[in-house]
Amino acid sequence: MKAINSNILLKVEKGATIKIGGLEVPADAREYEIGKVESVGSDVKDVKPGDTIYFYSGSGKKFTNDGEEFRLINSSEVIVVL
Repeated sequence: MKAINSNILLKVEKGATIKIGGLEVPADAREYEIGKVESVGSDVKDVKPGDTIYFYSGSGKKFTNDGEEFRLINSSEVIVVL
């Protein structure tokens, strides 16, 4: 699969928790999700395959392929590249 234009194809990391000031914040209590970039479109400049990103919850389109969950988001929905 390959993303086109300004889109990013990623795998969502389920159940990922983060620590903020020593407190663990579960995935369902955040305004964003964490994903691993699989493919980027030709118009995407600052993200590359293999990057881990934070993106807004509920953004993009969810789909499954061979039993794996993917998300296709626009590059403008990326919050942070780790």
